[in-house]
Amino acid sequence: MPSYAVTLIRGGDGRFVATFPDVPQAAASDETREEALEEAACALEAEFRRRILGGEELPVPESAGPLQIHQEVLAAAFS
Repeated sequence: MPSYAVTLIRGGDGRFVATFPDVPQAAASDETREEALEEAACALEAEFRRRILGGEELPVPESAGPLQIHQEVLAAAFS
């Protein structure tokens, strides 16, 4: 399954805002990082469901997520 990078910032109101550069339609905000990321995951799932049901293609991730980069670095280090 592809990895999608997520950007997490703290807004001026103190809430955390999570967005996906490759899927700008999926975004969420909440009072804590954990809650914002959990809500963002739900928003991403809902956007993918909407696209699939509408016969649209899913976006190809162009931004490498931190876990994806980490796995590539580990693979290179141990190959």
